[in-house]
Amino acid sequence: MDHYESKAVEKFIDQLNEMDIPYTIVPLVKPEDVSELTPDEDQESEDQQAHVLIHYMVPPSAQEEFEKAWDKAEEGTEDEEGAHIYSLRKVFNNNYAYYAYGTWDSMKDYREHFESDHVHELHKTLDKHGVVWHLSPLRKIGHQPE
Repeated sequence: MDHYESKAVEKFIDQLNEMDIPYTIVPLVKPEDVSELTPDEDQESEDQQAHVLIHYMVPPSAQEEFEKAWDKAEEGTEDEEGAHIYSLRKVFNNNYAYYAYGTWDSMKDYREHFESDHVHELHKTLDKHGVVWHLSPLRKIGHQPE
């Protein structure tokens, strides 16, 4: 589990704890493969690309305001350095689930996104409506283009 003990991940988890944000760390690989989660030896962990999936559980009464707040956060993300994808999708077969997916050039770029004013504004809306959400960092598999 060396990746979870890297300075970049520790710093990010410390920030989540300070902000009282719930999270779950679930390894998605076999223990012998965990070392693949760390960057190459000649690359700093801050430079590893960030892929993130977020599951939002939004009460129906809050969905309109949530979508507006998310759109504002997305507009702010368009101007961020290193941001490539930041998209939101609503699940068809239930009345509360949304998923967001994003990619950034580096963990540093993603942390700057997470600390941005536009994301803080989104978090205010989430808190106001008691929206439960889970953030899952992802690891790229294979050589497909981004």
